[in-house]
Amino acid sequence: MGETTPEQRPEDLGSSAGGPGHIGVTNAVVGLFGVAVTVGGLWLAERRADTTVTEVLAGLTVGLGVLAVAAAVFGAVRALTSRPRAASTVMAAGLSVLGLVLGAVTGLVAAYDEPGTPGHPQANVQLAGNPGNWTLTIQVGTPGMTPGDVMDAQVFGSDGGSSEFSLGRSLTHADGSGFATTTLVTTQVNDEGVRLAVLVPGKDCSQLMPLLNATRIVALSCKAK
Repeated sequence: MGETTPEQRPEDLGSSAGGPGHIGVTNAVVGLFGVAVTVGGLWLAERRADTTVTEVLAGLTVGLGVLAVAAAVFGAVRALTSRPRAASTVMAAGLSVLGLVLGAVTGLVAAYDEPGTPGHPQANVQLAGNPGNWTLTIQVGTPGMTPGDVMDAQVFGSDGGSSEFSLGRSLTHADGSGFATTTLVTTQVNDEGVRLAVLVPGKDCSQLMPLLNATRIVALSCKAK
């Protein structure tokens, strides 16, 4: 009968596959992978995270990448200073893979939510005062724009004929969520009302607003340009 060998513990399996050098190289590779995940998460947070969901996902991606790097460094140091074990390496690899998956999900969500063609502008119209002394307030909002794009809103009055003149104009940049809003106020209002014109990328929108129906929310009619 041969001599029995001592039973190996699960945490010692990594040491039988290779020495400290082998474990150190593996941790270095996994650590670099974790760094890549961290950098990718930071890029997503800076460039693509325009909603709360994508911000949270990008933040989790960065956190997992940092934890993966920390676990890989801990495993490498442990391999050099004591008996090498694979537990830290496995943890770092798992965190890196999970971070990569979250990063991919973040990119897909950001791509799905990325603004395309702007939605139809809407106007909240309010009329105050009395005949001969009207004050017309028009709040215009356009969703679905690309952050930074310009919404050009202008109010026109009429002299009763075919000619128009400008009563006010506003150029507004869309915010980080792709929404642009502005408020136009005029006191130069006659009984025929005004015409609101809104230009956004790809759309030319216009709507007549008579005084009799001034207090309402109006969806402007648009055509492609």
